[in-house]
Amino acid sequence: MLTKATELAPNWIEPKITLAQLHLAAGDHELASDEVDKILKVQPNNETVLLIKGVVFLRTREIDQALAIFQQARKINPKSVAAHINMAAVYAVKKNYPEDLKQYEQALTFDPNRVVRLVPSLKCICCTAILRPLFIVSNSS
Repeated sequence: MLTKATELAPNWIEPKITLAQLHLAAGDHELASDEVDKILKVQPNNETVLLIKGVVFLRTREIDQALAIFQQARKINPKSVAAHINMAAVYAVKKNYPEDLKQYEQALTFDPNRVVRLVPSLKCICCTAILRPLFIVSNSS
C-alpha cells in the first residue's frame, strides 16, 4: 500500500519515510537505504531521513559514515535527542566512552524523560556497549 502511495504521489514524502522505517525495522537495510536516498535527493536536510540513513550505516557497521550522518542531523537540529543518543551509540562502538557519556548528557539536558524512555537500562550510561543498541530514528515520543 505504501509503495503504491509513493508511486501515485512521488512528491509526498511521508509515505516514503514510513516505507523506509518499515524496511529498516524488517532488517532490509538495502531497501531502507534506497528509499532514504530518494528522499534525500529532494530534501537533503530532512532530519528524520538523515537519522534513518545513520541507523542503516550503524547497523551495517559503517561506523564513520553513521557518525557523519548523525552529526549532520545534529547540525540541522542541535537539540535532537535522537541524534545525540545515536551518536552515543557510535562512540560506544568506537570505545570512546567519554564522548559517549557526553552525548547522553547533552540529550538529557534537552529532554530527560524522553531519554529515560528511550534507554531501557541506564545501569552504566558511560558504557553503552553493554546496552541494547538503540538506533533511534525519530525525535517524537
